[in-house]
Amino acid sequence: MHRWWKTRWMRWPIIWRRIWMWPGFWPLRADLHLPLGPNTHSPLPEETRMALRIPVTILTGFLGAGKTTLLNRLMTEPGFGDTAVIVNEFGAVDVDGGLMEGVGDRAFASSTGCLCCTVSGDVRLTLLRLKDAAESGKGPAFSRVVIETTGLADPAPVMQAFMTNDMMLDHFVLNGVVTVVDAATAQETLSRQDEARRQVGVADLLVISKTDLADPAPVLDLLHGLAPNAEVVTAQDMTAERLFSIAAYDLAGKPPVVAEWLRFAAADTHHHHHSHHSPNHHGSVTAYCFTAEVAVEAATMQAAIGVMQQSFGPDLLRVKGLIEVAETPGRPVVVHAVQHILSPPRLLPAWPEDMTGSRLVVIVAGPGRNQLPPLMGAFLPEFTQVGQGW
Repeated sequence: MHRWWKTRWMRWPIIWRRIWMWPGFWPLRADLHLPLGPNTHSPLPEETRMALRIPVTILTGFLGAGKTTLLNRLMTEPGFGDTAVIVNEFGAVDVDGGLMEGVGDRAFASSTGCLCCTVSGDVRLTLLRLKDAAESGKGPAFSRVVIETTGLADPAPVMQAFMTNDMMLDHFVLNGVVTVVDAATAQETLSRQDEARRQVGVADLLVISKTDLADPAPVLDLLHGLAPNAEVVTAQDMTAERLFSIAAYDLAGKPPVVAEWLRFAAADTHHHHHSHHSPNHHGSVTAYCFTAEVAVEAATMQAAIGVMQQSFGPDLLRVKGLIEVAETPGRPVVVHAVQHILSPPRLLPAWPEDMTGSRLVVIVAGPGRNQLPPLMGAFLPEFTQVGQGW
């Protein structure tokens, strides 16, 4: 037993080195003036590349939640102009595409396939095809994109397409994930359907539909538990302007946006009204929230996220954080991961106003999710678990 334990722990330096050498970490290492590996990223200057990218919003929600109804209404608003719409439908028959109304001369493409297994590649091809057509004059021009997913899909594969692929990173930026939730059926659906819980867990904005049929109040605690840092609005209050203003992933140089992205319940942190060991449990998904008042080394943070990804795999729904890194005092680093994909870390010019100290949200599914707190204690002892979310 002693030899096994020793052998396992001797492997961690190797794991850290592999993570440190991983290309996804090179952008942060460049900011820290550390040696880089081969340059596999865009030759364009960072400022130019970011300014030219087209924002993409993912609209998701379980079957019957009202995604298409909401999208049809938003498409009639003037603020929806110059938008390309991609509908991903489960199976070979384009059902939702036939329901779309008022598309007019906007760019529109319907791609088929199951999101959770093969459609992320199809989304990439569809977007690049639309962009090429617009640039060559063979198709309508557009300045943003909405992707409506099938109700049976886990949005993570589509999100990952905008986090790692160099071609996508050069041309598109993920604006955010909007999840529509049916007020009348949410409690039963979220208690029974793992896909529905995952759709809520990755959301940046939650839209509660059918509030004329059911009181949304009982659903709010459930939603805040699954997605503690997501804003919640009703479908009646949803507008095209709100849909396109999330900017959850275009964070460099925007500290106020980061403050919104990582909303924090200050009372819960400073007054500790809740137990430090009472994360938000709902069904098979748990949202854990952590804070730290001291800086951590970049390699240590990277190693911890890597261990989370190895330990939980596809059950690691989301990691979102604003981290004080020892190598860059006064300039926090934004980290974001979905399952096994880690978005390139971004170094902000300054801390958001009235915000200091590292903040980390980890949303985990599956029976092994209760192993996250001891993992954090082993790899990031500087972080303290807090009771309520952001």
